[in-house]
Amino acid sequence: MKKVALLLVVALTAAGCVSQDDRAARQDSAVKAAGRGLDVEAAEGIAVFPQLGHVEGINSAVFSPNGNTIASGSSDHTVKLWDIVTGRELFTGRHSNAVRSVAFSPDGKSIASGSADNTVKLWDAASGREIRTFSGHKLGLYSAVFSPDGKTILSGSWNAIKLWDPETGREIRTISRDLDGIYPWPLVQRLFFPPLARDL
Repeated sequence: MKKVALLLVVALTAAGCVSQDDRAARQDSAVKAAGRGLDVEAAEGIAVFPQLGHVEGINSAVFSPNGNTIASGSSDHTVKLWDIVTGRELFTGRHSNAVRSVAFSPDGKSIASGSADNTVKLWDAASGREIRTFSGHKLGLYSAVFSPDGKTILSGSWNAIKLWDPETGREIRTISRDLDGIYPWPLVQRLFFPPLARDL
């Protein structure tokens, strides 16, 4: 089965210093050279990090707070953690449907993943152990994020936003909408906490 490359393109200098054609060519070259798992190319203001391992499309990818690892979530139902330097896959966690969102806790010790299987899962970033599953959404999730202090997790689905205690798994609060009507888009696609926020 053909594996999917995850490309993270980071601009190291001012925007526009590299043409779109040149950027595309560098990405293509990096993918072809990525048989080692992960290759890093930095030239003319662009760093390209191709990662291979998922077998379907990648929906979310984030750096750890210390910048040493990347977590990725895919339509292949998996969460993967990668070592930036070696390209080694550190662990794979599984949902029962597509993973649409991944997020690190502020201290980098945990990873939250939101899935179309209606759950949020919490993972130990060091061991890959599943710590707990947060169940309660009736429809698939599109986003899951930690608060800046790491004491809560916010998740959003087609019809609801929920706030969770990551230590206990307790649902703290829910904001939802009536599904009797027809809605052409989800209530939530991406969630963000303001940098200094303590509460929802």
